[in-house]
Amino acid sequence: MSAVKYITNNPFKMGFVNDNEIAIASCNGLALVNTQSGKYEYILSLPDYCIRTFWKYQDYLFIGTYGKGYFIY
Repeated sequence: MSAVKYITNNPFKMGFVNDNEIAIASCNGLALVNTQSGKYEYILSLPDYCIRTFWKYQDYLFIGTYGKGYFIY
């Protein structure tokens, strides 16, 4: 994980996925940011496609894109 400096200038959605992590959906991908350490990692990145939304359901994270379908993490 990298220290948070710059993830995106155009987030489509942000929200907590658990007590310590915020997910940020953007055209750069879906990033998980640890709110305690300030570090982040991209769990999904699709060149030429934007990740527009996500939904946390139990232990699953449903990820919706603009033009590339959906993914389950």
